[in-house]
Amino acid sequence: MTAADEAVDRPLMEVVLDAIDADNELADDAKYLMLAALEGTVQVKDQLDDVGLSQR
Repeated sequence: MTAADEAVDRPLMEVVLDAIDADNELADDAKYLMLAALEGTVQVKDQLDDVGLSQR
């Protein structure tokens, strides 16, 4: 089974969590933003507000 096949058989959240956990160079804020993006636009805005990057 290829990595692409495995990704199709797993929930997207699980695939993303594994990927961001494996990347030690990715900043925590970027990880949180990626997780927020999976949840919806409100969560993305909230995450951007938390780091002072959203447009008001």
